[in-house]
Amino acid sequence: MANHPPHDHAYQGIFSHPQMVRDLLRGFVHETWVAELDFASLERVNARHLSDGLRAREGDLVWRLRLHRDWLYVYLMLEFQSRDDRWMALRVLVYVGLLYQGLIRGRQIGRGERLPAVFPIVIYNGSKPWRSARDMAELIEPLPAGLQAYRPSQRYFLLDERRITGGRSAGADNLVQALINLERTTDLAQLHTLVSALGRRLAAAEHESLRHALTAWLNQVVVKRVAPTDNPPQYRDLQEVDTMLEETVDGWVRKWKREGLREGRREGLQEGLQEGRIALLERLLARRFGEPLPAWVRPRLRAASIEKLDGWAQAIFDARNLEDLLGPA
Repeated sequence: MANHPPHDHAYQGIFSHPQMVRDLLRGFVHETWVAELDFASLERVNARHLSDGLRAREGDLVWRLRLHRDWLYVYLMLEFQSRDDRWMALRVLVYVGLLYQGLIRGRQIGRGERLPAVFPIVIYNGSKPWRSARDMAELIEPLPAGLQAYRPSQRYFLLDERRITGGRSAGADNLVQALINLERTTDLAQLHTLVSALGRRLAAAEHESLRHALTAWLNQVVVKRVAPTDNPPQYRDLQEVDTMLEETVDGWVRKWKREGLREGRREGLQEGLQEGRIALLERLLARRFGEPLPAWVRPRLRAASIEKLDGWAQAIFDARNLEDLLGPA
């Protein structure tokens, strides 16, 4: 069985809570039948079904809920990779087939009953747009008219997190939208605001388990972004993460002012503010990407405006390398 990175497990823990599945369907699947779902019937299903020596992926989640009198199965596939998967439609076809075989073997389909509907969802957060086929039929060569009826078809719904626009936003109260906002923002102050709002939203005792799951995810994704060390601190709840971010934002503001004023006394306030930012940013770059910094970095920093320096400082912990942050050497 494949090993899954901690990020994957943390994300899986979040979508193991019914509130997240409900907000996912309500906020991002804009189809009429969603309004007819009975979310009170939402329940988790064991996705580990075997068939002919194959096993459904450990990281996948299966839920079911009532659509009128029938069950609808929601198959969640969580994708954490840098590019899309050309064969995803085929994989979905296989996994849905495994799910059906598991239901049959488990005698959850009564004599004379048809198989239930399955709604596969692929949640993707890669940096590049998803371009692969979303229906199995698109992967098969064109067929003569008489063979068209034999071509398999299996479509999946794609949620490409990084390509969601404001017009498709699910709203401030949607937990999945909050998760996407946290993952996409590079502004520390905005990050602090989002975590604070999430903590207030989930303050009730009934959300304790989800708070723990979100904290585990924040430790893997956000804390590493703010404190990119080999052994970053692990926080136990959202309040601790919120406090850490508040202290970090305040610390950055104090450093900007301190460095800027120190240089400002010597060379003038405006020039000093810029020199202070350059000095601090050089230290952050060395901490993030290692020392010594390439010779082209300091001239690039000195040529930048204060606004540009601030933008680089906010984005530093999301950049893969110096070129990704500052541009080609």
